[in-house]
Amino acid sequence: MSVVSYYEPLSLLQKLCEQFEYSELLDQADELDDSLLRMAHVIAFVISGYHTTSRRLTKPFDPLLGETFEFSSEDDNFKYVAEQISIEPPVTAFYGSSDHFELNSSMKMNTEFLGKCIEVKLEGKNEIKLKTSKDVYIFTRPITSLDHIMTGKYCISNYGEMRFKNTRTNENATVSLIKRSWDEKGINRVEGYIKDDKAEFVYKITGRWDEEITIKHLKTNQEKQIWKRRILNDNEKNFGFTHLALQLNYLYKDLLNQLPFTDSRFRPDVRALENGNYDLANREKRRLRDKEQKVYRALKENNKTYQPKWFVPIKSEEGTEKTFLFNEAYFTQKVDDPEVPDLYN
Repeated sequence: MSVVSYYEPLSLLQKLCEQFEYSELLDQADELDDSLLRMAHVIAFVISGYHTTSRRLTKPFDPLLGETFEFSSEDDNFKYVAEQISIEPPVTAFYGSSDHFELNSSMKMNTEFLGKCIEVKLEGKNEIKLKTSKDVYIFTRPITSLDHIMTGKYCISNYGEMRFKNTRTNENATVSLIKRSWDEKGINRVEGYIKDDKAEFVYKITGRWDEEITIKHLKTNQEKQIWKRRILNDNEKNFGFTHLALQLNYLYKDLLNQLPFTDSRFRPDVRALENGNYDLANREKRRLRDKEQKVYRALKENNKTYQPKWFVPIKSEEGTEKTFLFNEAYFTQKVDDPEVPDLYN
């Protein structure tokens, strides 16, 4: 069977953009006066980013060193930029923003084969800033697991403890994504609590990470649904892609004169797969990997590392790299910048 038959025609950098499908939750959060309700919306946004994993079992293409991806919404309010800044270990930095929020994330991917499943742990700093309230949230991510790989009846589960903290108010929350049980009861269940700055429990969080999130005030028992997944239309159902996902690989004429040639849309292996040419997609995938390895070996032989172009490393007090922050220079770049690497030719 063709290797790329297990893939979907997206790079990981494009796949990560899908977590902003419900970015309006952050816009709504920024307009609320109640800081705990703001946190509830932030939590719902982060959890909603996993909803597509229950329907799509194919994997995205691993990004090449120096690969980038940019996306802007139709109204140009929401913007997203990602860059692959390391391949050993794999580290991806990405940035999303609107009039109401900014999200910076740099993730190191650790993959472990456990016999019956493959676990993926995403380590690194995740930070969301709300522009009106000046709230700054840091949060951790759950484990993603590809289960039943020995039987071929694949399914994806997300589980583990997620921690959220508003560093401005000192409010925090802990949310558990419950691990799938053998009898499938309580599948994809979410449970957690939001605490105020005095560590008092105020809201209980329940729901499913692929369907909806509800909060309940512990004193008044008043419930409020914060997020519910939109129903896919017929075209989206055919591929399991949402409206946002269907736009991610679209390359219209005006973009040709705006995007750097490192953008994922220009990858010949992804394009070949999208066009149904599996043989070409396989050949191009191998060619690009071979080219990447030559570049990587040359860097190692000269005691050098790849220097991110659009994200700046932030050092901790100990002098180690803590995270990467978007440097804003991306939106003023020139397409023919000679410093942009030639990844695909």
